[in-house]
Amino acid sequence: MDLSIRIIQEGDEYQVIIEGDGVTRILKARSIDELTNSLTNEIRDLLSIKENTETLKSSACT
Repeated sequence: MDLSIRIIQEGDEYQVIIEGDGVTRILKARSIDELTNSLTNEIRDLLSIKENTETLKSSACT
């Protein structure tokens, strides 16, 4: 999975844009701690969705 992560600081707020595999997520945070916690949760969520999708792919078994 390729992810593009952009962090934009606007005054005292941060905006994080995560793009990858047809998914775009936008987060807002008011502190660096909030930003890192939110970013960690989003990446974990995206990776577990990807992992679950790969697990559910059909195989050539009969």
